[in-house]
Amino acid sequence: MAAQKKPAQQKNPLLEQVIQAVSAKVAPDQKKAFDRIILAGMRLMYADETEAMLKKQIASAEPPIAAGQGAAKLVGLMLAKSKGTAPMKAMMPGGVVLTCEALDFMEKAGKVQLTPDIVSEAVQEFGSAVLQVIGVTPEKLEQMMARIPDAQKPQQPEPEPEQAAPPAQPAQPPAGQPLIGAM
Repeated sequence: MAAQKKPAQQKNPLLEQVIQAVSAKVAPDQKKAFDRIILAGMRLMYADETEAMLKKQIASAEPPIAAGQGAAKLVGLMLAKSKGTAPMKAMMPGGVVLTCEALDFMEKAGKVQLTPDIVSEAVQEFGSAVLQVIGVTPEKLEQMMARIPDAQKPQQPEPEPEQAAPPAQPAQPPAGQPLIGAM
């Protein structure tokens, strides 16, 4: 009698929602690369050779930070292995999925109870960390943003003034002078 395979545990619905949303935004011409990046990242994440690195990464910081930075390191490894030829349009969303995979691993290991805030923090950490991995410093990012015309920059909402200024009073003519057109 053959041994039965144990069914794989399902991912947290919150992670599934993020993965589906990210996957839906991948351009059709990038889908194959996106799928290959996730597969390669998963192989690296769970390879015997990188198991010690995975455990060290999990213990290195709070779960969202460890997951985001770990996924960024995986992206860096894949970029190095591809000698920079991996398409960034597929690499970035692939890294977000790998961040979710890391969070899933941590949750199943009992290291974290996932909330929307933790998932959001991990994805933000991935974004910041991957920029550093690919060599985009805050200064370089600021220089790049300075080159973008104002019409194309993301708009920040205007801050609400503390108190509304009193309405402007109409200009009054100096005393003793008639209004224009008055006779």
